[in-house]
Amino acid sequence: MLLMLSCNSSNHVVEIKDVGRDTVFYSEDYDANRTCIFLKITGNIDDTAFVNGIALPPGTVNFYGNPDCYNTDSLIVSYKAYRATKGTLRIEYH
Repeated sequence: MLLMLSCNSSNHVVEIKDVGRDTVFYSEDYDANRTCIFLKITGNIDDTAFVNGIALPPGTVNFYGNPDCYNTDSLIVSYKAYRATKGTLRIEYH
């Protein structure tokens, strides 16, 4: 229960249609108690890419996790194309 309270924030959704280009998303979210971010990533990519340092293998992507996040004034999601050039991704985060 403590984990849910410390990670409570607004839901955000972004779609990446050009997976060959690095992108960073910022969302203002003033939650002074944040210790993690919840990520749900779905889609399909032709090669490896990274979201907040998490490697996404080629093919169908269906990832759900909550990596550490200690930024108190905004939510930041960083997408690195690495080798991916084709496909689409949908990233839900809160």
